[in-house]
Amino acid sequence: YGHAFGDLCLVRAAQLIRKVVTMPGAFAARYGGEEFVVVLPKTTEDRAAQVGEMLRKAFEQTTVTQGKQSKNMTISIGVACTIPSQPGLEEKLLSVADACLYQSKENGRNQVTPSEKLAGQ
Repeated sequence: YGHAFGDLCLVRAAQLIRKVVTMPGAFAARYGGEEFVVVLPKTTEDRAAQVGEMLRKAFEQTTVTQGKQSKNMTISIGVACTIPSQPGLEEKLLSVADACLYQSKENGRNQVTPSEKLAGQ
């Protein structure tokens, strides 16, 4: 669909995340080409998965249109939770979340995979 349409999708994604993720202290950042990370301090994995499902539904109900191009949005989400007590655990947390994200993609996309449901665990 081209760079301009992709950029429009990224802007819309950021707007949806901002609208859905309203917990105090929460923040989101772009973490790669079309990936975002959402940090939810003082949140259990179950609650984070619920927020992920809210995001998934918001994306699924959104259509991005530019000129004659129109595309329904979907999102694949990986959820991981920890209390970083030592330096370097943040990287491990991101690694687990990334593995969960790829599990969501492998299982057909447009879904939320918490680490407790990660294949092989």
